[in-house]
Amino acid sequence: MAKRNSSDTSSPGNQSNSKRYIYEQLADRLCASISGKSFLPGDRITSMNELASTCGVNKMTAIKAVRLLESRGILVTIPSKGTYVADNAIELMQAP
Repeated sequence: MAKRNSSDTSSPGNQSNSKRYIYEQLADRLCASISGKSFLPGDRITSMNELASTCGVNKMTAIKAVRLLESRGILVTIPSKGTYVADNAIELMQAP
């Protein structure tokens, strides 16, 4: 898994995140969107193809970011329906 080069300032993230995997940075961006109320509990997030395209990452990177947030209970994927923000996502993100 490639880590970001400190000289690479393209999205997602910035130089302060250079030691983290890209999928972790993308997961952080999704959490920020949820915290910032761009996505509310129950909202469907964009498709993996659209997420990858919008964020300038590979589709597999977008999938790993979503799986990471699913493992934390922040996102819920319903097969053939889509990926949604969990009802308790904001509380989970605020937990220590």
